[in-house]
Amino acid sequence: VVSAQAYKELILSEPEIGKLLSRLEEITAEETKTISQLSKHIREEIIKLSFPVGFIEIIGEVLAKHGDSLPYAVRSSATAEDLPGASFAGQQDTFLNVIGVKNICKAIVRCWASLFNERAVAYRIKNGFTHSKVAIAVVVQKMVVPEVSGVMFTADPMTSDRFTTVIEAVRGLGDDLVSGRKNPFEWKLREGRLMKTREGEGEMPLEEEQL
Repeated sequence: VVSAQAYKELILSEPEIGKLLSRLEEITAEETKTISQLSKHIREEIIKLSFPVGFIEIIGEVLAKHGDSLPYAVRSSATAEDLPGASFAGQQDTFLNVIGVKNICKAIVRCWASLFNERAVAYRIKNGFTHSKVAIAVVVQKMVVPEVSGVMFTADPMTSDRFTTVIEAVRGLGDDLVSGRKNPFEWKLREGRLMKTREGEGEMPLEEEQL
């Protein structure tokens, strides 16, 4: 994990980015054109920053222990995700099948920059979050090649029924599910019994006896 503290030290300490964030705090949700321009400018400033040599060396040392020629997922994890009154999950970027120290470092920077996607900036403005107080960590994980990927909800997300378990799944990578590129197959279970199913795209990824 590249910590949120690393983001604060390397990004928020930059004077030009600090100035842009101050300007962003003055923008209202209705000023969509200004949000677009400022957020783009901040992303560009973040992407062009150079990593300290020591940081790159640490990344390289850790990767060498786990396999520096293997594909990795480089995933964003913002500090304001999954709050009681707001959810930022899915608003920042994830990069899959990233190989090598150089490419992983680039993906880390792009994850940081994605904190200033237009949709994320607009959401923070709408919900009253201070941009400079939201930080972002980056998780670097070995990729797996899945036959099936899915999500299980221990309460029905549509009805909040805590006695109904909902499973959604697709063939292949879970990114196709969470990004909405594929319509998932869905199963609803209650007290261990299958109550309802919904057809998705492609071949059925799970059989009833597997649930």
